[in-house]
Amino acid sequence: YDADDVIFLFLLFHYLRENLAKRGRLDWLSDDFDGLCDPGRYQNQPALAWRRVKAARKLRGGQLAILQALAEWREQVAQQEDMPRGWLIKDDVLADIARQRPTNLAELGRVRGLNERTVRRRGDTILAIINQSGNKQPQALPDYVKSPKPSVEQEAIVDLLNAVVHLRAAQQQLNPAQLASHKELQRLVLGEHDLQILSGWRRKLIGEELQAVLAGDRQLGIKDGELIISAQ
Repeated sequence: YDADDVIFLFLLFHYLRENLAKRGRLDWLSDDFDGLCDPGRYQNQPALAWRRVKAARKLRGGQLAILQALAEWREQVAQQEDMPRGWLIKDDVLADIARQRPTNLAELGRVRGLNERTVRRRGDTILAIINQSGNKQPQALPDYVKSPKPSVEQEAIVDLLNAVVHLRAAQQQLNPAQLASHKELQRLVLGEHDLQILSGWRRKLIGEELQAVLAGDRQLGIKDGELIISAQ
């Protein structure tokens, strides 16, 4: 499967690059690749790996300390062995281990969803982590900040912006999702600025126009059955 990806993507490369060059969009590719090539995008600090486990907020005391230690260990192993962390132990299983606090291999083996091979190969290490961390003070849970929910009026504005996105996407022969998702438009309406749509080629193609609509500097109308956008 991986080999087929390499073979066919290599064959497509020249065709896609030539197509982008003809459309004057090679700089779009550079913008997106610059972000993808940033090493910081992929750095995961093992000591903070537990924050990605949703069940962490349901644990307290020793259970949370165990989860934090196990998540750090799992992240280190995943990075060292170049494997997805979920292949080692899934998040929900990791949380169950922290809740049940098994004390021997037999108890560990009864944790639902834990692979028998993992128990055989890494069981002693897992038990040692449980024993060493169970009485420690856990790291404090980060403050929970609930994302604001758009009002009915704001959601109507999101729909208006979505119409602009669809119009420009059709004109550029693009999938609207390549320009902006519904969630990102919501964030824009709520006043956020650290958005993909406000950087790089997307900003020039659609982001600045959406900001102008929000500022009241553009108006939408219908002419001959088509949506038009004009300056105030």
